[in-house]
Amino acid sequence: MIARIIIGTAATSLLLSCSDKSEFKGGVATQSVQKPASNDAVPTPDPVVKDPISAPVESETISDRCKGSKLEQVEQAIVFPEKKGCEWKSPAERKDRYLTDMQSSEVALKIPSDGILCDIDISSADSINFRYDDMLIFSLEDSVLFSSNEDLKKRFTKTGEVYTWSKDKLVSLTEMFGEFDGAPYCLGDGQCIIPKTDEPGKLSVKMSIGSLAPIVAKFKGKSSLPLVLAASGDNDDSDCSHSELKLTVKMKFAK
Repeated sequence: MIARIIIGTAATSLLLSCSDKSEFKGGVATQSVQKPASNDAVPTPDPVVKDPISAPVESETISDRCKGSKLEQVEQAIVFPEKKGCEWKSPAERKDRYLTDMQSSEVALKIPSDGILCDIDISSADSINFRYDDMLIFSLEDSVLFSSNEDLKKRFTKTGEVYTWSKDKLVSLTEMFGEFDGAPYCLGDGQCIIPKTDEPGKLSVKMSIGSLAPIVAKFKGKSSLPLVLAASGDNDDSDCSHSELKLTVKMKFAK
């Protein structure tokens, strides 16, 4: 009977084998072992296989996989439908220059479940006149790819180099936000084109593994990526709104 134990990572592997001839054979060493004196059958454990592809992947390993593999490209067209208005429960929740509500939409990006996302290019058509009011957040699930105002980072949660957001931490009726126009935030070394609030324009996001590595590990093994678009508001009827947004998403994966 042959039992094999494979212990490995994405970079190395060690193979040990055990046979009824009482020898362990491996790429590192060979050692003789005496058989038990008893005639009782010795149970053989089930083979233990640790698949480096399905194991948790750290940022450094992800970068190595992306740089050392032939990448597969996947393209998908997605649409965020038009969003209109905040959902205040009472007039008292409307407060000028406060971030009083946030409304979001989510679109699922289909991806190969056995791949690692190495590059993403999200772009609207050049001729589009996309408009939003007041501020905008674009994220993979809750991991921020960009925000239209970098001051939103004050209410994000930072882990390593990645910001995450939640509505509960963004909305406040007691802490004034201030100006909604501001310099945008873009994750890592990504390139983001974002129109200013309430001004029509094109939207695009381009990011390579240098920016994506810290966040893609949590999506390993999944068949879709949740892409989220959220708009904020303070007190106007036009707040928490954005026009329809048609995007072409190009992704590159390592397998």
